[in-house]
Amino acid sequence: MLEFVDNWHMDYVGQAWAEKLSRIIITLFGIVGLVYGYAIQQFSMTVYILGVGFALASLITIPPWPIYRKNPLNWQPVKNRDKDSHSKKSKKTK
Repeated sequence: MLEFVDNWHMDYVGQAWAEKLSRIIITLFGIVGLVYGYAIQQFSMTVYILGVGFALASLITIPPWPIYRKNPLNWQPVKNRDKDSHSKKSKKTK
């Protein structure tokens, strides 16, 4: 269970890919919806198709799927603050 919680993030490359993918999906559905809505003279169909594209883009890009976690950052290890603060105080007093 903890492994799932630890991997509940998206790296920077994955965020950029998700952003680009969501724009492509929404733009594509918008164009198709506009053309189809114009062809049948129903603006409501344009809105419905765009809504489906938005829902699909949200489902694909909002959750941190494994394809968005391929380039993790290597963080530096955490330093112990207590040791650092004590060593600084002792140096000041000398």
